[in-house]
Amino acid sequence: HPLPRDPFLLITADGGNTWKQRAVVEDGRSGAIEQFVFENKTSGSLVIRGGGRWELYETQTGGDSWSPKEIK
Repeated sequence: HPLPRDPFLLITADGGNTWKQRAVVEDGRSGAIEQFVFENKTSGSLVIRGGGRWELYETQTGGDSWSPKEIK
């Protein structure tokens, strides 16, 4: 099966009444979010796997933006 393009999370700011997509990366790559965790309301990390490699991203903004931490 081909991997999905543009991995994203669904974000809510109103307790789940409405949701919107939040892209993890903006470059149109293929990959799947394999794991994510939030330590608190603003700090979290996620792993995207695709094309024989994995990428670790972190957020300090509650998922509004993501920064690459490690790519293997």
